[in-house]
Formats: sequence, structure tokens, C-alpha cells
Amino acid sequence: MIDDACAPPQFDATWRRLSDEGNLAAASDPARARRAYEEAIVEAERLLAAAEAPGSANALVEAAPVLVVIACQNAAQLERRRGATGAAATLVARAFDRIVATAAAPRAPRRLRESCADNLKHVLEAVIEDLPAGDVEGLRPFVERAMAAWLAVRRSADDPAGARATLASGSAAPRATPDRKAS
Repeated sequence: MIDDACAPPQFDATWRRLSDEGNLAAASDPARARRAYEEAIVEAERLLAAAEAPGSANALVEAAPVLVVIACQNAAQLERRRGATGAAATLVARAFDRIVATAAAPRAPRRLRESCADNLKHVLEAVIEDLPAGDVEGLRPFVERAMAAWLAVRRSADDPAGARATLASGSAAPRATPDRKAS
């Protein structure tokens, strides 16, 4: 008998196939890779939306934000290799926006919001990669939005009504700049 708890999740088979197709085509057929990666992004976003349904499987809730980040990073890396840094930054911003919006969404299931909050550092790392070195002012709005989303999740665990009020007022966003330089 197979233990289902140890079996790989099946919900991401399409995403995996598209990502693998993009990875294989990246060196020899960038146009094909771009199409596969774009389809993988759409599939990852579909899975993230599915994870918003009440009673979604824990594996889906945990994996969906990661799949969005990876899909956008794969496509962004392809764009960077062809010198399209603006297109790469747009793809990374797409992942950032989706993760932050879901983390901050008061109606999203708490488990999903927490999973998105756990992935904020990864999507911020991708944002930093596309900013010019030392561009603290360019990074500031991303950090402020990420902190506001993280605080909304944190406060919702302590006081769901207070988190909605904080998010609505915009007072959760910090005003200080980070002291560390991105590596």
C-alpha cells in the first residue's frame, strides 16, 4: 500500500510539465521557452486562486505561492539572458504583486496568507536582483508593501478585525529604509 502522505502532489503536474518544457527550450528555442514559461505562470496563478477555496489541501496551500514565484523567476531569467531587463522586472513585479495581494487579502484563508507571507523574502530577493545596485529608493515601495502584508497576516492571527483596519488605513507600512545592502 502506498502512503498518500509521501506521494508527490499531483495538483502541479501541468505546471511542472510547462516549466520543464521551458527549461529544456531555454538554450535552443527562447521563443518556445517564453511561451512555456508564460503558460506556467498562468497555471501557477490558477493554482494560487484554487488555494483560496475553503478546505484546500495543505500541500496546495503551501506550494501555490512558491510556484508563482518560481514561474515568474524562470521567465524573468530568460528575459535577462536576452537583455530585456525591463521585461524581467515586470515579471518579478507580477509575482510580487500576486503574493503581496494574497497575503494581505482579509478574505483569503489564513493558512494561504501565512504561506504567502513566508514567501515574501524570496520574491523580495528577486525584486532586488532587478534593481540597480544600491537603489534604496526603488526598493522602498516593495519593502513597505511586503511589510504591510506581513503585518496584516501577523495581526490577523492576533486580532482579525484589527488587521483589516490596519491594512485599510495603510498604517502598517514602515517608513524607515533598510540599513543593509542587498547582496
